[in-house]
Amino acid sequence: RAASRGGTGRGREERGRDARGRMAFLFKHKVRSPVEQVKQIGDDLAEVGVPRWNKHADNKADPKRGPVREQSLARAAKHIGQLRRMVEGMPLNQSADTPKGASEREGGASTSQQAADLAILEMCKNGLIHQLCATLSILDMDSCKDITACVNAAIHSTIDGDRPGVEYLLENQHIFDILSAGYKSDSTALHCGAIIQESARHPELARVMLLDP
Repeated sequence: RAASRGGTGRGREERGRDARGRMAFLFKHKVRSPVEQVKQIGDDLAEVGVPRWNKHADNKADPKRGPVREQSLARAAKHIGQLRRMVEGMPLNQSADTPKGASEREGGASTSQQAADLAILEMCKNGLIHQLCATLSILDMDSCKDITACVNAAIHSTIDGDRPGVEYLLENQHIFDILSAGYKSDSTALHCGAIIQESARHPELARVMLLDP
């Protein structure tokens, strides 16, 4: 009888693991493409009052308020963290504790780099860099670190000989006004300063910051 009870217990345990595995599969989150990820973050930030920037359009937002706004902020923070993993070239299905170099051994490095490049191009195309910089004052410290990493990755990037992040900032110099104002605030000085420092590494951007009013 003891053996029978032991066998039954093991059987229940195995069935429990199988059931949990099936539930995890059913509730596994869909991995967004870089295009979808950038669009989703733009939508999230528009909901909290940070509209997409278009110098030829009326950049107004209809921000949510109360609990809905808090939910939108939490959603934005989560998606920005995912974007950081993307632009840093981490495979989309790789966990944070995966050993460094594992993606290369599994042949995922080139795919990850392609996703990173596409995400950066979409950030510039859709004005997300403006939204991210304007959001530094309303998100928490960890999210601000993610924003800084994303923006600096875009500034540092070279894709097929082009530098989309540098070109974007040259065309949208008002972002330096946002960063300069943020640098004067204790809560955002560190992050705005890091983006300004990365920008200053590029002569064209350094010239804008030093010479333009």
